Amino acid sequence: MEKAFEEGKLQTGKANNWLGYLLLHIGYSADNLPVSCRGSVTYHEISEDGTYLFLVTETDWIPLLQVFLLFIRKYAPKAELIYSAEEPGCDVFCTNDPAHEEYMIMLHVDGNDLPEALRGFDGTDICIYAKDLKEILFQLYPEEKNLQTKEDKMKELIKRFNKEHHETAWIYEYQYVPASECA
Repeated sequence: MEKAFEEGKLQTGKANNWLGYLLLHIGYSADNLPVSCRGSVTYHEISEDGTYLFLVTETDWIPLLQVFLLFIRKYAPKAELIYSAEEPGCDVFCTNDPAHEEYMIMLHVDGNDLPEALRGFDGTDICIYAKDLKEILFQLYPEEKNLQTKEDKMKELIKRFNKEHHETAWIYEYQYVPASECA
């Protein structure tokens, strides 16, 4: 796996960071790629013991997981692809991370007239823990703190927040989608 990066064909942060180089490295030709490779690798990290490869990629509209599944099939057929992907413009917030319900919530904050609970987050997109989101929502809606915090109630508060603060902030919830179904 490391060889694909070492040979210089795929270098993060450089002009030659096209996703297609992953498939060229495992034997496909540029004229006959089996899947779309519209995107780039912007960061990579390989653990010292070789047990994981961490990639940050940029693609348009949807995650191009088929590229990675083909690469994994060649180098580590027993490996598992765990991903998270977001494309706010297309309302794509998906993951197959088993722990996604604990932390996979994207908070987008952009504006001058922010509620006190959101000051300090301005101009950022951040993934936050669900428990931290609850605290933010309870700061904004203290009357709700004594109510049950079941998932439906949190969804209701998220909808309320998004409706009331849609010009300065937005909460996106990640959906669980298996890698094989996220084309």
